[in-house]
Amino acid sequence: MDVILKDITVKYKQNSPLEGLSLKIPEGRILSVLGTSGIGKTTLLKVISGLIAPHSGRVFFGNKDVTSLPAEKRNIGFVFQDPLLFPHMSVFENIRFGLEIKKLSEKEIRERVDKLMDRLQILELKERMPSMISGGQQQRVALARALAVDPPVLLMDEPFSNLDHRLRQEMGAIIKSIQKEMGVTVVFVTHDRNESQELSDEIAILSGGKIVQAAEPKELFYKPVNREVALYMGEANFINGIVRANRFICALGMFEVQDYEDGDYEWLIRPHQILISKKTEGNGYTITDLKVSGKEIKYEISNGKLVLKAETIHDQSLEIGDQISITTERIKMHLIRSKAAM
Repeated sequence: MDVILKDITVKYKQNSPLEGLSLKIPEGRILSVLGTSGIGKTTLLKVISGLIAPHSGRVFFGNKDVTSLPAEKRNIGFVFQDPLLFPHMSVFENIRFGLEIKKLSEKEIRERVDKLMDRLQILELKERMPSMISGGQQQRVALARALAVDPPVLLMDEPFSNLDHRLRQEMGAIIKSIQKEMGVTVVFVTHDRNESQELSDEIAILSGGKIVQAAEPKELFYKPVNREVALYMGEANFINGIVRANRFICALGMFEVQDYEDGDYEWLIRPHQILISKKTEGNGYTITDLKVSGKEIKYEISNGKLVLKAETIHDQSLEIGDQISITTERIKMHLIRSKAAM
């Protein structure tokens, strides 16, 4: 089912992490909420789950207003950063815990728990205690416990932050597979943009108590609404310029544009969008710095007026001091309104 937040405000003594926040999370989708530490991401999850009541605004599950509904009646699955398993219960007992109030038969409980443990590759751990299994295994148990009650909505609060890179990727793949299989709506909080891009159908950027932009990962990366979102999604070049009569004029030249009002703008260019090639005469640019990052090389290039970031694959033989040519012909132009003009 859809989860809809309308004008949510939450106030604490010292601050208001959410101020008039609105967001729609479509049914059966994975939505990541991105934002810096302390920005209000966990508060947002707690409002959805009913653990925190908003000072104003409404929460809807589908067409039903659940703002006043207590957490225990919302049937929400919640996976926290720490697994929070019951230390005195076995893996099997931890997972079945939420099912005991569902009035299912013992046979139904065992079948459901065994199926989840098999799906999450922890069936052989069923009799072990939490202290006897690894952190990654504990998080799988916590996920199984959250899913056991067959929730329509699953909330996840940075559940992979204590895992290494390989385990994070494994857990991400498991979440995507299970979500597709069960059709559950997932709200996934993280500060890792790469993780959110790989995992999510949509990403919502939280800043200043509001959702600044919510869109598919590709749109956020290439068409951010402002500089803040652009930088949150990755490295970027910003070329200052002005739009006059459907033309954008900047240090790189004059370009035809559509659907932009006259005014001051910045042209967003991602480093990999700049094509560079070594030519004897070049076109006024010199490589001033480079760093090898895996299969890619990250360059800093300059023509004495502009300093740009560029990125190429590792097999291109360019060195610091080389004269180069650049082109931006393949870029579909995206302009961001300059702050000074707003």
